[in-house]
Amino acid sequence: MDAVVTPIGIAHIVWRNSAPIVGILFFHWSTTNVLVLYFLDTMLSFGVIFAGLAKSFSPAPNGAGAWVKSEFTYVFVALLLCALFGIPLGMPVGLALGAGGFTFSGALADHSLRVGVLWQCAMAFWSYIGLYRALNTHSPSELRLKQRFGLILMRWVVVLVVCYSGLGFVPGNVGVFLLVAAYVAASIFAEMAPDRFLRGTPADDSAEARAPSAAKNPKRRS
Repeated sequence: MDAVVTPIGIAHIVWRNSAPIVGILFFHWSTTNVLVLYFLDTMLSFGVIFAGLAKSFSPAPNGAGAWVKSEFTYVFVALLLCALFGIPLGMPVGLALGAGGFTFSGALADHSLRVGVLWQCAMAFWSYIGLYRALNTHSPSELRLKQRFGLILMRWVVVLVVCYSGLGFVPGNVGVFLLVAAYVAASIFAEMAPDRFLRGTPADDSAEARAPSAAKNPKRRS
C-alpha cells in the first residue's frame, strides 16, 4: 500500500519535480537540454541498478586485483545493458529532439548542458556507492531494486506514449516541452503513489499483487 503523503510532502514533491518547467517557462532554460538530461538520468539510474545487481550475483573478490577486475566487470555489464535499453527508449525521443532543433554539435558547445551532464554523472556515482554498501548487508529484494527499476522505466514509458501519440512532434519546442511535462507528471505520480503507478506491471510488488500468489500457496496449518 502506498504511504500517506502529507500536504507539505505533496507540495515538496510537486515543486521539486516541476522546477524545470518553471525554468523553461520563466528563466529561458533550454527545453531540449532538460529532456536530454532526463534521458541521461534514466540511463544512469539503470546503470546503477545493473551494476549493483551484477555485484550481488558475483562472488566476493579476493584481493585488490580481483576487486578492480570485478568493478570493471560490473561497469561493463551496466554499460552493455544500458546500451540495449537506450536504443528503443531513446530513438523515438531522439527524433522528437531533432524536430525541436537539437543537434549534437550545439549540445557539445552548450556550457550549461555540459555542467548538467557532469552533475548527473557525479550523482549517479554517489548513488552507486550507496547501493554498493547497502548490498553488503541487504539483498536486492530487500532493497526493492525491482520496484526501483520499474519506477524508472515506467516514467520513461509515459514519455514514449506521449511521443508515439504524435504530440512529441508538434512543431517548434512545443512537442519537446510536452515530453518534459509528461516526465514531470509521471515523476510526481511515481513519488506520491509508487504502488499505484506500477499497478499491473511486472514490477508491481504491492501487497495486492502478492495476494493471488499467497492464495495459491497457502501455508500449512500445524
